Amino acid sequence: GTRRRRSAKSRGSRRRGEAAGGGRPELVAGLRSAAELGDVAELAALARAAAAGPEGLSDVAARIQRMAEDFDFEGILKLAADLAPRKGRH
Repeated sequence: GTRRRRSAKSRGSRRRGEAAGGGRPELVAGLRSAAELGDVAELAALARAAAAGPEGLSDVAARIQRMAEDFDFEGILKLAADLAPRKGRH
């Protein structure tokens, strides 16, 4: 009964967190999607996930948060492009 529902809800929350902060490709995809939609709340969530993730993304997280607060969606799209892996780059 109740226990099963709670664990399903937890799995759903965990999955979203993993998608948001699970790695750079997921972060890039999330940034693009949220910026294209103008979803400031999702951008803030992505910034929090990036800050909690591996080292090296805390500066990126701060930039995302600032740009989201300033509604700088073009800047976020540019940042996403800069973070995306480039073909031929190893």
